[in-house]
Amino acid sequence: MERHLLETKADIKAEFMISIEELYKPADFGAIDEDAMINLRQLHYKLNCVRAAYGNVMVVDSGFRTLAEQTEIYVALKKATAVGSQHLIGAAADVSDPKGELKKWVLDNLAFIESQYLFMENFNATGGLNSGWVHFQLFSFSSWAPGKSHFFIP
Repeated sequence: MERHLLETKADIKAEFMISIEELYKPADFGAIDEDAMINLRQLHYKLNCVRAAYGNVMVVDSGFRTLAEQTEIYVALKKATAVGSQHLIGAAADVSDPKGELKKWVLDNLAFIESQYLFMENFNATGGLNSGWVHFQLFSFSSWAPGKSHFFIP
């Protein structure tokens, strides 16, 4: 019997799903405006659709970021701060992928990812299959058009 990408709700165990609280730090809650919270809810839903189809636990390393947190990350990387990052508006999350298994699954299931209207950083531009994370975001990048790849170079 062929396994469907999306399991029925009865088959999905709630304890393995991503909670919305995993998409932001409790200390940042006051910095999240109404638009960012709407984005976080949409991202939460879509990531759990991916999680259900993937069939494995997914751990969020980073979701919503304040500008101070974003600056701290980029200073540590010795890069200019990405002030246009979708993390700043609650529309992006980095999911842990230490063995590259999620990336391999994404590559094998691109039609599903595209059906969720999610976009990702190009794996080769962010350290290859073993970078340790997968970046998902809600909104397309400026050069995207229907029919084009859902991957972009950050």
